[in-house]
This record gives sequence, structure tokens and C-alpha cells, in this order.
Amino acid sequence: MRKHARNWMMKVLLGIIIFVFVLYFGSMGGRRRAEAIVTIDGKIISQAEFYREYQNLLDFYRQRFGGLLTEEMIRSMNLKEQVLNKMVYEVLLMKKAKDLKITVTDEELRKSITSFPAFQRNGVFDEALYQRMLKYNKMKPEEFEEMQRKSLISAKLEDLVLDGIHATEREIKEYYDSRNAKINLIKCLIPAADFTRNIEPTTTELEKFFKEHESDYRIPTRIQLSYILFSASRYLDRVQISKEEIGEYRSRLKEKAPEEKILGELKKSKAMQIAYTEAKKAHDEIYQMENFEAYAAKNNLPIKTTDFFDEKNPPAELKEVRDLLKVAFSLQVKEVSRVLTTGGGYIIVKLLAKKEAHTPPFNSVAQEVRKKYVLEEARKLALREAEAIIGRIKKGETLEKIARERKLAIGETGFFPVNSPPSSLGGSPEVISIILRLGPQKRLEEKPVPLESGYAIYLLKDWVPPSPEEFNAKKDTIRETFLQAKKAEAMRFWIEAMKTAMIKEGKLKYHKELKEL
Repeated sequence: MRKHARNWMMKVLLGIIIFVFVLYFGSMGGRRRAEAIVTIDGKIISQAEFYREYQNLLDFYRQRFGGLLTEEMIRSMNLKEQVLNKMVYEVLLMKKAKDLKITVTDEELRKSITSFPAFQRNGVFDEALYQRMLKYNKMKPEEFEEMQRKSLISAKLEDLVLDGIHATEREIKEYYDSRNAKINLIKCLIPAADFTRNIEPTTTELEKFFKEHESDYRIPTRIQLSYILFSASRYLDRVQISKEEIGEYRSRLKEKAPEEKILGELKKSKAMQIAYTEAKKAHDEIYQMENFEAYAAKNNLPIKTTDFFDEKNPPAELKEVRDLLKVAFSLQVKEVSRVLTTGGGYIIVKLLAKKEAHTPPFNSVAQEVRKKYVLEEARKLALREAEAIIGRIKKGETLEKIARERKLAIGETGFFPVNSPPSSLGGSPEVISIILRLGPQKRLEEKPVPLESGYAIYLLKDWVPPSPEEFNAKKDTIRETFLQAKKAEAMRFWIEAMKTAMIKEGKLKYHKELKEL
């Protein structure tokens, strides 16, 4: 190119290349801005980044709880809120650390990584073990090192912010008592269903409600895929492993392992290589010849087809496919993807059809709108009733008397440990935090507690503290636990204050609400 740089054709060609690069990367930046969930002082947290973090957290809980993890548990844990807060907090911390010129040297990073017990053998850092552990967790060294660097910077910033926070004897005792006392609650329910019968909305009210809540009814973009799976198990019978390979593999492991296990790992590894070769060969031909179905038929490869799905609900059988959503939703109809990695092999997907996001007309969802409107209005009325009851209790009336008058369900929980509430109260973080706030100095929760069926009022009837002997036996551990909790709370308030200030200054903007994610 240098030789022909003065040639006018070469100048035209270079101009075209430059134009394409500007157009492509400019459009990618525009797409990223369009997908922004939050913008923090110019830095974008995109929808794709959010869903990747959310999926990682969801996978963690699924591995931890297995089949015991229900959709109700997922909703109660507010995982999406956790993920978004974590991502925003991380950006805020890094920004503040940069403002304060807090850095981590390469030597500090090296010492931190080499001190990880997981990367050591016989108390000494093992480079091969380090690389193997990262590979097992599907992470590149530079990714892990960047993550660790950020963690060390955050730790330095936290030390600076939290310097001087201490715990008094009284605080420790109150903290322990509040979490280890036994209590008996009175619970009064105010069901929203009791208020629905008198709510008769007009068409005008429903149409207005629909316009105000259009995003709740918006149907997201959905796609349908067909795919060919190149599973490693399909090619196991083509794999031959020599004794030399087994010996070499064993020497690399530097640890004893049964030959059967080594043979299995080597066969799987080679089968994966064959699977990739076959998938790449198939992709290259299909891409050139546009013969997805014909290639599959010619090579006796089954084609599977998904139902229509959106980005929040990928097909269960494709959840392990890396980058599936990012790749699949960027395809054009009839376009074939690159080779994608899945748990036990490789896959090529083809976009069969795409239904763009849209809001259905009011008439088609009128019944659903009416049901939601009535429920929301009923909940408002139930909330007002609960607030009125709490107001009367604060003036000296008893909850039992008010409940009889209003014909409301009321009952006692019976004694239970504060740190182990009965299932009848529900396990939501909000209910648990309410229980922890109640005590001899605060017997009434002054805000109605939202439940799926309406609202509840909680009143402390009996409170029995743990024994002094029990406290004294665990005092040092309690002190450390309380101090860490106090520091975490102080850090949270500090970050929230910084976040509030940046929102007021216009430096932090939320472009989407949690319910839209």
C-alpha cells in the first residue's frame, strides 16, 4: 500500500475503508448510547452489560440452591436491583478513587494475586495452577487482574472513608440483643380484595391509566431461531488417545489422577476440537452457499427450532451458549451467526423470524388494563385504611379493638427467634428488616408493610432478650461482626449521598426503570 500510496485508485480505496470504519464504529457507539440504562459522568452502563451481570448472579444462585430456587425466591431477592446498584456503585467508587488519585501499583497487584490460597501449591504461588484456574472459570488473566486491581482500589478508598469508625459497648449489646431476642408479634391483615367491589372505572379512566403505564404492556422484540448443534459427545468415537499423551498430560497436572479420569478429560478435549473444526467448516460453507438446511440434511445434522423469545427469557436449552443474546438479536432474518460456544460443544444459529417491539392497542388489552387498574386502586384504599389504623394506635387505641370494629383478621405469631422468623411472615428482606427494628423502645412498625394480597400491620407484644452469659461468651466475635456491619452501612450512606449529589448535578442519569429491565 505504501508503494502505491500516490495512486488515485489507492486513495479512493483508502477513503472507502475510512468511511466504513467511521460509519460502523460510529453506529456501534450510537447503539451503545441507545441501549444505556445509566449514564455516570459520561460512562455508560448498557443493557447488555446489565443482563450479563444479572445472568452471572442468577447462575450463582442456581448453582447454590439448585432446584430449590423458585421464581418467587428470585423476585423476593430483588436481584436486578442488586445488580444495578452494584454496577452503579462500582463506577462511582472508581470515579471517586480517580479524583483522590488512589492507585494500585503493579507490585501491589502481584502480591495480592500471588497470596491467593487458590493459586498456591504447598504455600507457594503456582503459575500453571493460576492459569488453569482462570481457564476453568472462563476468564482471561488480564480480565481477572483488572477486576482484582479495582477491588484493591475500592479497599483503599473504603479504608480512607471509614477510618475512625468504632463500636461502643452499648452499641454491641443492642446489636446482639436485636438479632438474638425472642419475640411474639401481633399481625393484622388489610386485604386489597376487600376494596375491589366498589371500584367501577370508566373507559376514559382506563385509557388514561393505559397511557400512563404503556411500558407495562409493551411487548419486547422477539425472535425465533433454528440451530445446528455440534456436540463433543457426537465425536467421541473418533478420538484416539496414545499412552504418550496420557503420560504427558499427567506430568503437566503435577498431581496424581486415575488413568480413567485422565483418559476421559483428554477424549473430551479432543472431541471438542473436532466439534469446533466441524462447526467452523459448516459455518464457512453455509455462509458462502446460504444452504443452512441443505448442509444439515447432507451431513445428517438435526436442525432444532426455538419458539419466539425475548432477551429476558432465552430458551432453556440455549442458556449456556456464550454471547447468544448479543449475537442472535443483532442478526438479520435468514442470516447465520458465527460459531458460538456452548457447554459441551459448538452451535450455529440462524434467525428465522423477528417480531419488533410494540405496544398493543388499548382494545386488545382492555380487560387486563381494567384488572390492573382495579387492583392498584384497591391497594391504594387498603394502604389508606392501614395508615388510618396505625394513626389510631399511636393515639392510644388497641389494635384488637380496631380489628374487631373493622372485621379484620388478627393473630399472634407465637414466640420465635428474631434471626429465624416463621414462614408465615414471609422471608422477604423488607419483613426481616422490620422484625429487626422492633424492640422494647419501638413496639409498632409505623408504616404499613406491603404484601402481595394487600398490607399488614405488625405490633410487638412480647420481647425476651438473650442471656448475659451468652453475650459475654461471644463478645469479641459480636464486636467484629457489628463493626463490619456498621462500616458497610456507613459506606452505603456515603455512596448514596454521592449518588444523590451527582443526580442533582445532572452527572448521573437513569434512562430506564427497573421494571423495564
